[in-house]
Amino acid sequence: HMVEMLTGEYSINRTKSRNGVGGTDLGVIWGTGEKLFIAFGDTFLNEPQSDNWRSNVLAYTTDLDYTDGILFDGMIENKPGMAKELLRGRKADNVEMTKIPTGAFQMGETHYLSFMSVKHWGQAGEWICNYGGVAKSTDEGRNWTILEDLKWPGDSCFCQMVPVVADDYVYIAGISGGRNGSAKMMRVMPEDYENFEAYEYLVGLTEDGSPRYS
Repeated sequence: HMVEMLTGEYSINRTKSRNGVGGTDLGVIWGTGEKLFIAFGDTFLNEPQSDNWRSNVLAYTTDLDYTDGILFDGMIENKPGMAKELLRGRKADNVEMTKIPTGAFQMGETHYLSFMSVKHWGQAGEWICNYGGVAKSTDEGRNWTILEDLKWPGDSCFCQMVPVVADDYVYIAGISGGRNGSAKMMRVMPEDYENFEAYEYLVGLTEDGSPRYS
């Protein structure tokens, strides 16, 4: 059941008047220790969806008791009262409409954010992807740099990626753009996360049922 609204003026965070966020999409959560980060997708100040369009914004919180909702400590802003677009979406149809967060994790002081570059919105629930990419921040999410050497083509199985740190690896589940196709899996050692050539892909199972990567 719904516990509490987190964004919008009628939420516990009153993000429209405080952060210029009247409505937004998604909510990718990550963090370690006592602080969590929540990345949102396409964000607008008002309805209809045309005013102050930002492709992505970021909230942070130290409220770890979710039973009464999540109170934000704040949002990353480019000026007081206006949440900042982390990764610029070009807002150009058939070029790049937007960049939407799909997953994230923190490794030491570095934050890694997976995102998809959307080329074109199709029918409801369908879209065409340019690529799946990764950006990183070393200043608590205030500024992000896209890793140009860490991109997967839009027609690959990793346009939409969700990284999870487990055991000695970062495992990344992915699907192609527009929710088409089945889920796939790849992995990489944490220290090699920025090295595209170091990634291994799940290709099947061994005779004893163990996963086989190549």
